[in-house]
Amino acid sequence: MPQFINKIVFQPPLDKNGMAYVSLLQQKARMAYTTKKGSADRVYYIHLESPVPHDTDGLVLLYSHGNAEHLGTCYYVLDWLRNSLKVAVVGYDYCGYGFSGFPDASVYTPPTEDAVYSDADAIYDCVTGTLGFAAHRVVLFGRSVGGGPTCYLAEKHHNEIAGVVLQSTFTSCLNVVSECCLPTLFAFWDLFKNVQRMEKITGCPILFLHGTLDNVVPGRCSEKLLKVAETYRRRKMKHAERKQARRPGRAHPPAAAEPSNGASQRTFSTSDVATRLANEDGLRCYADGMQVAQTELEGIGLFCQWFDGCSHNDLEKNEKRLFVATISRFLLFCEKTRPL
Repeated sequence: MPQFINKIVFQPPLDKNGMAYVSLLQQKARMAYTTKKGSADRVYYIHLESPVPHDTDGLVLLYSHGNAEHLGTCYYVLDWLRNSLKVAVVGYDYCGYGFSGFPDASVYTPPTEDAVYSDADAIYDCVTGTLGFAAHRVVLFGRSVGGGPTCYLAEKHHNEIAGVVLQSTFTSCLNVVSECCLPTLFAFWDLFKNVQRMEKITGCPILFLHGTLDNVVPGRCSEKLLKVAETYRRRKMKHAERKQARRPGRAHPPAAAEPSNGASQRTFSTSDVATRLANEDGLRCYADGMQVAQTELEGIGLFCQWFDGCSHNDLEKNEKRLFVATISRFLLFCEKTRPL
């Protein structure tokens, strides 16, 4: 990957004379680190325990932050999510961001796509190993560029985790930056091809969040991710139905309803959806979450919320109540449908 591509995509806050670095130093006492397999690189993280006393089976958000951020600048978002959603939260820095790197960032480690993926692997292993969270308690949460490592982990672990939240996330880096500075001839060097991974993430619920006035990552990126997720999820459903119909003694399940456009009204039969979703072929049965789902699309584990008038970085600030309510309802669905 050409270095200039990485410099365009990855923009960690490096100024040690600015307030962002002061914030990073202030939060270092809260940090711990894990190391990557076969490497001395350290991945620093902050683990905020659930505010619910003795919460031994609650969810944990594994938060992958956006660009130009690190644990110093996003700590208060992590803490706010923890207290607002009543869940544990783990946030981490990619190598080249904050103190993460070789070791303790004593030697600067330029971030790359592969390095971010290995960082994500390390922190997932830490959450499900060192921190003791079972995989079925984990909700992956990616904001902006953090959607890259989140989709990467989701593709690998979608059948075992509780769910995925994607906030202001792109289909791929090229689809965003080509409009302003890169021609399509650089398609060979595209990064974070989330739209391709979305085809395979069929085994867990997904929530898409995006502002309608986002001029950094256009809202159509989340719309595209949602459409691809729906298409491939329905394709697997039909394949599972055909397999069931061929089994001796099995009645053919009801025909699938026409895809909905995500309208707010309830447009599906809960028994229909529960019957069609076979717990095989990378699909999960969502029967226990039907009292939470409000649309036919949500009935197959796909949630979305578009925030009118919001841009890339102000969803939580301008629509705090809707933001929390949307994620809270999604997490309830995840809790009711997670694998055990």
